[in-house]
Amino acid sequence: MTMELKFDDEQFAYLSQHEDRFKTAVFADWARKPIPQVLNTMVQIWNKVTGRDEKVRDACAHCILRFLKEIGTAYYQDKAERERREANARAKVKADSKPIEESKPIEQATATPQPKKAVKGRKSGKNKK
Repeated sequence: MTMELKFDDEQFAYLSQHEDRFKTAVFADWARKPIPQVLNTMVQIWNKVTGRDEKVRDACAHCILRFLKEIGTAYYQDKAERERREANARAKVKADSKPIEESKPIEQATATPQPKKAVKGRKSGKNKK
């Protein structure tokens, strides 16, 4: 199942600069308040992505935490999907670049391997002229 990315590359790049805010909000249930300009930009991105007209008051710690948890959860889902797609693309390139082995005759491919004969050591060539 392929998830549609929530954020475009520019939005994702901006949000990734503030991943530390999302990490504490989503995983530790607390957050440092971002500066108002950053918070407003995050809200604009979120409203554009969701089609809502959400307003987050920068004086309301609970409102900011709730918002950071919501956008942070979407950010981490988007990040995981991007990483999955990148890994699949790398695996496909790696698989495409593997050389195709030459096919062996059937007798050779199915023959029981024989043990190699021991090779006796050579005499030293010091005494030879």
